[in-house]
Amino acid sequence: MQRLLSLIDLSGLSDTELEILFGVRQSTVWRLKNGKIRKIDRYVDTLIALPQFSGPVTEERVISDLLTFSQHSNGVRDILHSLHELMRERA
Repeated sequence: MQRLLSLIDLSGLSDTELEILFGVRQSTVWRLKNGKIRKIDRYVDTLIALPQFSGPVTEERVISDLLTFSQHSNGVRDILHSLHELMRERA
């Protein structure tokens, strides 16, 4: 679920644009964003196929993606904090 939410955030698409992209109604977009739908693989795959998610992976993109993912995942947030502490200790 966190991956879907992060991809939606990164896409920058409005709810109306998501309706069109997914071919669903506004209520389904709301349910997706609020974790009310369990089968989300189709929606994740659709978002990953967008041009902004293809192409070379740069360090900037990795950092940006991790920051966005951390907003929806305590695990990613904890890993980022641990990495930050490790970097400060080694500096």
